[in-house]
Amino acid sequence: MNKILKASVVVTIFLMGCLSFAVAQELKESNVPSEVKQAFQEKYPNTYVYEWEWKRKKSLYKSEFMWKRLKYEAYFTKEGKWILSEYEIAAHELPEVVHKAIASGEYANWEIDDIDVIHSPEHEVSYEIEVKRNKQKRKLYYLPDGKLLRTEFIK
Repeated sequence: MNKILKASVVVTIFLMGCLSFAVAQELKESNVPSEVKQAFQEKYPNTYVYEWEWKRKKSLYKSEFMWKRLKYEAYFTKEGKWILSEYEIAAHELPEVVHKAIASGEYANWEIDDIDVIHSPEHEVSYEIEVKRNKQKRKLYYLPDGKLLRTEFIK
């Protein structure tokens, strides 16, 4: 019985490792294309990336770094095109107009779980607000003026 339990634990750990590799792969900087590193340095001069990842499902390179005393993540294509940057904020940092939009909308009774500020070529600033109720989760995307851009279901 003890051998079966040990074998199950080993198999479970192996499968978890395989699954995490399939979703994202941590990279050494030397394995990141020069186009991506150059695009990053142009966007964030003299900034050290403490972690690079290849996001397999999105086909994007993710960089994690500190910028203006905040932990940022920035995403780039393999050709070096900047897709977006984001950082987390607390609920009290969300603009009042966005708070009011959530409070008067479909998700007013849902709990705010996580908030990110997003910078992208499409929108200089937008907010990704993750809300949850029971076992359901949604991502709500708002502009600073309180306009809801879209809603995503989270599995």
